[in-house]
Amino acid sequence: MYSYGYRAQQENAHKISVDFAGAIFGKKYKEYINTFDRMRRKRHTTVYEETGIITEYHAKFAIKTAKEFLDLVKIKIKDKLK
Repeated sequence: MYSYGYRAQQENAHKISVDFAGAIFGKKYKEYINTFDRMRRKRHTTVYEETGIITEYHAKFAIKTAKEFLDLVKIKIKDKLK
């Protein structure tokens, strides 16, 4: 977001970030965006409503998915800077 001149406001920053990624990456990466949105909602529930719903498997999956997506983001930023 920052490389496009935007910053998420404090309120709803995670949702705004996921929505922005969906707008920038488009349908090609929809599966990643949907996965991050599900993780975002589960995180919200865990932090603000109910504890213990994120398993070790979910945490490891989130880290793996985030690393994969980070590689895509790096490519996108490099292409943008050309």
